[in-house]
Amino acid sequence: MFKSKKVFLLSFLGFLLIGLTIIFTLIQSNREFLSQFQSYSVTIDNQSSYDVVSLELGVLTGTDTYDSVKEENKHIFSNVLKSGEKKKIKPNISLGGKEGGVYLGYVNSEGAVFKKGICSYTESLTGFSEVIITDNGTEVIENCW
Repeated sequence: MFKSKKVFLLSFLGFLLIGLTIIFTLIQSNREFLSQFQSYSVTIDNQSSYDVVSLELGVLTGTDTYDSVKEENKHIFSNVLKSGEKKKIKPNISLGGKEGGVYLGYVNSEGAVFKKGICSYTESLTGFSEVIITDNGTEVIENCW
């Protein structure tokens, strides 16, 4: 009787370990798919020759322009993003029950000002955007909802 319980327990633990390994592998291989259901985040990869000295993320809704966005719909990133550095940001912004889009504004160490939409349409501020800043412009990969 004791031996059969021991075999059952070892078998159960073995199957549990195999199951957890399969689940962990599926989660790791589908990380990008799952991240589109999390709160909105932006990964900024500064591949330019210049540091980014000022960075602003904001939400445009309705008839907003870059200059008319309210302070509660902006997230200011105060740290310098050095040339060659990559940073993931979870901005503290909200839509307030509206539809809108997310923009990125930044100033580089030369004083040049750039503004670009990085999530053209969102209802829930979920998902992510990847932004690559180069000397020739800004490339955006959107995966937001």
